[in-house]
Amino acid sequence: MVFQTVIWALMATLAVLPAPISPAVPFGRAASWVLSWSLTGVFWSSVMAALFARLPDRALRSFRAVLTIVPTAALASALWLGTMWLLEPLTGKEPWLPPSLPQGREYALAFMRGSMLLLVWSGLFLVNLLSTRVQHEREHSLEARAMADQAQVQLLRSQLNPHFLFNALNSVVALIAENPSGARSMVRDIATLLRRSLDTDGLKDTTVKEELEFIQLYLKCEQTRFEDKLRVTLDVGEGLGALRVPPMLLHPLVENAVKHGLENATTLPLVVKLAVKREAGQLVFEVDNTGTLRGGRDPLLPATTRIGVQNIRARLEHLFPGRHAFELFEREGHVIARVALPEVT
Repeated sequence: MVFQTVIWALMATLAVLPAPISPAVPFGRAASWVLSWSLTGVFWSSVMAALFARLPDRALRSFRAVLTIVPTAALASALWLGTMWLLEPLTGKEPWLPPSLPQGREYALAFMRGSMLLLVWSGLFLVNLLSTRVQHEREHSLEARAMADQAQVQLLRSQLNPHFLFNALNSVVALIAENPSGARSMVRDIATLLRRSLDTDGLKDTTVKEELEFIQLYLKCEQTRFEDKLRVTLDVGEGLGALRVPPMLLHPLVENAVKHGLENATTLPLVVKLAVKREAGQLVFEVDNTGTLRGGRDPLLPATTRIGVQNIRARLEHLFPGRHAFELFEREGHVIARVALPEVT
């Protein structure tokens, strides 16, 4: 509708311009004829628009578009001319034509002008139509990516809750007899952790501060379980807490550091370091644990680790295509998972 209004307002303006320089043609008569001419053009171009809108993209982007546009514009011009002929008793003839011009030539000129105008209109309309379709496809693609990302968040949660909850409850059972107060404290922490997990359900992103609070609560439960076998340090750069990050992105890395770090540890305690810093304009997270990678390479990691790593890679590719980095490697007796993201405020 906006396209039609703009294009035909421009055409009507160009058509009525000769009136001020033609003293023999009253402006009112000229304006009346142009209004009738424009409205008739709008009607037949709207019929063309409905026809073109039914064409698939492949037809609009190939030579077949010319084979469709040219005869359609010629037919619409003939119908436009016929409509103006029927309205002639009300609007009169075109005011700028010489009285001596033969009627056949008058109609031929009107047909040629209408065909040229409708060809130009068709080109502009198809460009507008294709750009609109491309925009819609882009929006649908973004929606699909968002839905896929949300599905992956749910999958990560479905992996987190059973494994962690099973291990945590076993630890509670073991603590009840020897440390009842520790068991009660751990139950409260588990409840808070699961409640926060539900609170972030459906959220597109969270802050670094909130993500770290969630991870610290998880690590507190694990330290209750493993006591002196696990030591945790946290290093967060100044002013990074308010930056936005995808929820549940780092938790699988921390969980893997604890779980597989203890499984592969040659010495205890297991030391897990979580660092958040700014490097070259990017937000960088590093999860470092003492120990070795099982098998030494990412593809040979245990199955549960591979699932978490693959999900993180897929989410990063969805959210930051070409603008992120993810590494998992072993160096000097440490296993390091490193994620670099664009800064989002």
